[in-house]
Formats: sequence, C-alpha cells, structure tokens
Amino acid sequence: MPFYDHRLGNAFVGPAFVDLESIATRERALHGVYARRWERATGRQRDEWLDDVGWAWAKIQIRAQYLAFPLTRDDVGACLQMTAEGDRALDALGVALARRRRG
Repeated sequence: MPFYDHRLGNAFVGPAFVDLESIATRERALHGVYARRWERATGRQRDEWLDDVGWAWAKIQIRAQYLAFPLTRDDVGACLQMTAEGDRALDALGVALARRRRG
C-alpha cells in the first residue's frame, strides 16, 4: 500500500493509526468503518500484526505529542495518566514486535 492513499483518510504525514487513535477506540477503528473501507480500497484483509504494531505506536506518539497540553491547565494528573498510557502502549509495542508475524 502506498504511503498515502486519499481513499483511506487524511494520513499524509503518518500512518492512519495516528489519526484514528486520537478520535476513536481501537475496537471502533479496527472493526468499524475504517476497517471495511481499508479492505475495500486495498482489496486485502488487514494484517492483525500490523494493526497491533501500528496502534501501539500511534498511542505512544499521540500521548507524547500532547503531553504538554494538560500542563497549560496545571493538570499534572492528566500528564501522569497520559504517561502511564504511553508506558503501557510501549510495553504492547514491544510484545507485538517480538511476536512472529504470520505469513
């Protein structure tokens, strides 16, 4: 699949998972409209391993990108929560990368 495909959304500077992670839960994104559109546009089924890797990476990236935002409201608790979520996502990314890819 090309780096950017206008039929799949606006993921021009990064994977679609980055766009999806900031607006939807993993379950909604990977089992809903996005999944059906991706499969229709590419003519292939999604790769579960790539879904795991892409989603974990996107969760880490989004948490890091927006980590400073709660500090503008003096919300240290939100920063700690985002850091913990990013940490869990980093663990999930490690597990996904260590798992053998099928096929």
